[in-house]
Amino acid sequence: MEQTKALIVFCEGKHDVAFCRLVFKHFFAVDKNKKLKFSQYPSPLNKLFKTNMTKHAVQDMSLDMAHKFFLPDSTYIKDDWLFLLFDAGGKDKTENPQQFLYDFLVLMDKESASTFREDAPSVIADVKYLFLFDADHKKPGAICKEFERNYSEIETPQKEKKIWLKDSLIPVKENSFAAISEDKAVYVWADSVNQTGTLEEHLLPLFEADQKELTKKSTLFIDGTFPWETDHKENEKAIAETSRRKKAIITALGQREKPGSSMNVIIDQAKLLSVDTLWKSKPVRDFAEFLSRFTGIELASPKMPL
Repeated sequence: MEQTKALIVFCEGKHDVAFCRLVFKHFFAVDKNKKLKFSQYPSPLNKLFKTNMTKHAVQDMSLDMAHKFFLPDSTYIKDDWLFLLFDAGGKDKTENPQQFLYDFLVLMDKESASTFREDAPSVIADVKYLFLFDADHKKPGAICKEFERNYSEIETPQKEKKIWLKDSLIPVKENSFAAISEDKAVYVWADSVNQTGTLEEHLLPLFEADQKELTKKSTLFIDGTFPWETDHKENEKAIAETSRRKKAIITALGQREKPGSSMNVIIDQAKLLSVDTLWKSKPVRDFAEFLSRFTGIELASPKMPL
């Protein structure tokens, strides 16, 4: 049976998912979000997703709870690789990722996985896991330590446990925002000077480069309409407020292209960022190069038609 490799990416929020879509498209020539049926996923994901839906359906839950099934936001296929992007819903929301990982790892067991191979198009033979977090007011090293505490052992709401992260994360020499432990990696969004902050530290300069006048007008509107405590005496609050302000600016500048849309839609669909600007951005290119080293997938040429 055909074998597949999988990169499972747990994003802190929907804007991280949207940003990753841009990186996959323009740095790895992966341009199509595959709308696969459960049966079309490789084993054991074919059974896992179907089982999750069935399990939640019998709980007779409300519609708003039904939207919280932990299924991938996006699925991409490149050669023998499957990319899965999940919105974890926040840095501290570990319950859904842990439940998914526990169920997935049980099925990835050789004896269990073989049970589901007959009706699957392929089987997952190799997996890599990537977690994306904002540094906020902390440093990348502190975020990695939090990750180690949260994921050294996976525990489900039913108190089922499984050892997962056996060794400590090792910082990547070429990139101070990344750390790896075997097939697991953490990437932290922060500015290069203070090593604190969020993904917006890198997103807003992209729009400033490609949409200079539009970004200027959006900034004037946001700053002139709402108060922002970006110089708050408490560093944690100042960084959070700075991030909120930048999100507001990005959201506002995309309203002509995508009226009424959220920031993640602006990033993903407004087409306000050029390939050239993305490739020239050191933080974006550093992330893409890290992905390439971590997975072994070569970067596409910046001139390659997508």
